[in-house]
Amino acid sequence: MSRVNKIVFVVMLAIGCGIFAYESRSLNFNQLVGDVSRLKWGWLLVALACMLISWGFEAVVLRVFLKGRTEQFNVHNAVRIPLIEQLFNAITPFSTGGQPAQLVALMQSKVEAGQASSVLLMKFIVYQFMVLVNFLLSMIVGFSQVSKHFGTLSILISFGLIIHVVVLVALLLIMYYNRFTKQLVRLLLIPVGWFVSQKRVATWHALLLVKIDTFYAESLHLKREPVKLLKGCLLTRAIGILLQCAIFCIVSARCTKCELLTSYGFTHHDCHDCLVISNSRWFGRCGIQFQDLICHFFTQFQ
Repeated sequence: MSRVNKIVFVVMLAIGCGIFAYESRSLNFNQLVGDVSRLKWGWLLVALACMLISWGFEAVVLRVFLKGRTEQFNVHNAVRIPLIEQLFNAITPFSTGGQPAQLVALMQSKVEAGQASSVLLMKFIVYQFMVLVNFLLSMIVGFSQVSKHFGTLSILISFGLIIHVVVLVALLLIMYYNRFTKQLVRLLLIPVGWFVSQKRVATWHALLLVKIDTFYAESLHLKREPVKLLKGCLLTRAIGILLQCAIFCIVSARCTKCELLTSYGFTHHDCHDCLVISNSRWFGRCGIQFQDLICHFFTQFQ
């Protein structure tokens, strides 16, 4: 770590501690100690293990997509990228900084920009596709329960499904329709020309076209490797399941199986059904069948 990085780290840590102290100024310390003493630490340890394993799986996904493509990308870099993504997702508004930070980190790891962009976009498309599959399974199996308990929220869920489909189609167009991507870049550079010289815009445009061609070639290469895509899908599915288990364990560390739901007006009779539905859509978006199994298994230990 360089001297500048150390200084930035200390400054960020000081700002974080200051924000934490300011937000905690009206906190009842005795109540905090009581809440902490009632936590079920076993559940939190399981949640921590799930998070660590999911980050390890994300590193494996990157290694799978970059295998045989570059000799510079070692295990250390593969483990570092998901942590950088989580950091910038946490500190940027709407978690917008994770993808650009991954791209910069991959380029610092000696991965070519076009190749890195293609791999990250394919990784994101695989993630969105698995979310869409889970979304469809959840709607098929549990949409009627959501409609019964939450009414108008079902309209927003349907709207969310449409957004997922649109995003997935747009990403596929960018990845595999070279002309569309170049036209999109040309249109985005038009407002840039209002603030910088046309010569500089032309230089950037030429450079971006070269990167787009590399990006397109890498995308076609990934398309011709279905085994890698299948491995990526399975690992992404496993990551989703682990995240769902982590959130379920965090909730279980603080609440009994029906305490959380009854606080929102549900009867004891509806607790199990609502718990399955809430896990299917909110707590990690994993498959409904697996959530039902997880709910039955975990709630026995409450």
